[in-house]
Amino acid sequence: MDNFDNINELENNETVTVSAGPVNVKGNKIQKPILIGGIILIAMVVLMVVGFICFKFLTPTVTGTWIVDTETMYSTEASSQSPESLTYYVFNDDGSASMAVGTMKVVGTWEYHDTTGIENADGTYIDVSISSFFNGTYHVQVDGNGFVGSSMTLVPADYSTLQLDEDSQNIVFKSASAPSLEVEPFSNFKFNEKVVGEWECEANNTKYTFREDGTCFLNQMDSLFIDGAYSVEDEKIEIKYLAASETNTSFEYTIVDDDTITISGLEYKKVK
Repeated sequence: MDNFDNINELENNETVTVSAGPVNVKGNKIQKPILIGGIILIAMVVLMVVGFICFKFLTPTVTGTWIVDTETMYSTEASSQSPESLTYYVFNDDGSASMAVGTMKVVGTWEYHDTTGIENADGTYIDVSISSFFNGTYHVQVDGNGFVGSSMTLVPADYSTLQLDEDSQNIVFKSASAPSLEVEPFSNFKFNEKVVGEWECEANNTKYTFREDGTCFLNQMDSLFIDGAYSVEDEKIEIKYLAASETNTSFEYTIVDDDTITISGLEYKKVK
């Protein structure tokens, strides 16, 4: 009985330690810095993205797409009009600029005005040159941001002195998104196979492109671009495009040979 009691006492009081196997301490020391480094890298990327978004959308900037604001809008424009009837002004980061209405676009340039050596040149000034439609030197003020919308006020100024023109009306823009517009082909579309293709006139630096699907494209002096639709009948090419409203025009043409046609009396050569 004494032995039996001793055995029970050992079973009740003895602590048994079970080993789960060797612990790879070296491996944990390597993996932990890698994990921390990955977390830091992800945090840096997130901060960079957030910083870019804040800079892009929260910083007032001239670049973007604009329409003239309703309060100072020209009598021919109104915010209640359809998108194809409004004029959209675009200032790009690379210094290019354009104004478009419907499927007609005129291109040009813009840049910040050099105020070196000009006294009292406080504020920001820009030079705009979009053909004869929109050009000059302006004092510019931009308010708002990409999240809530922006407004831009241009005040005409003298190029050399930057003195503001108090007699000229300020131009107030608001940020916008230009629509993607297309012109439907003529319902009675007809074409001549000899007209289809790209044609160039060196005399006036103009190119016409007539496609088999009834659409066409005009490039005049690399400054005016028009997307439209066309139809050929008898000795005339009829073209329609959007410019505030649908506009139709027609030109007389003749086929000289496979590589030459005349449009309104001017000779056009086929672009190979």
